[in-house]
Amino acid sequence: MKIITAFGAACLLTTGCGGGTGTEAKQEPIGPLLPQKLTKPEMGNLEPTASPAADATFADNVIYELQRKTLTMAGAPGAMTGECPKDMESKPGTTVTCTIT
Repeated sequence: MKIITAFGAACLLTTGCGGGTGTEAKQEPIGPLLPQKLTKPEMGNLEPTASPAADATFADNVIYELQRKTLTMAGAPGAMTGECPKDMESKPGTTVTCTIT
C-alpha cells in the first residue's frame, strides 16, 4: 500500500511540472491579426423585390409569402426565385410542393 501511495505521489509531482525551461521564444503571428469584435452586417431590405399584383393567382401569393419568410429566417437580404404549381387551390387538406431558391 505504501509503494502504491509513494508511486502515485511521484507521478503527480512529475506531471505537475511542465518540463519547459522558461526560455522558449514567443511565437509571432504569421499574418495580420483578425479584429477582436465582429460587427453585424447591414441588413438592408428583407422583403422580396416584387409583391404580387392585386389580381395575382393564389400560387403567386404563396410564392411571395414563402420568399418573405425565407428571407426573414435567413436574416439576410438576397435574390429569391420561387416555383409552385399554377393550378394549386386554397382548399383544406390540399398538399403541394413549392421550391424557393
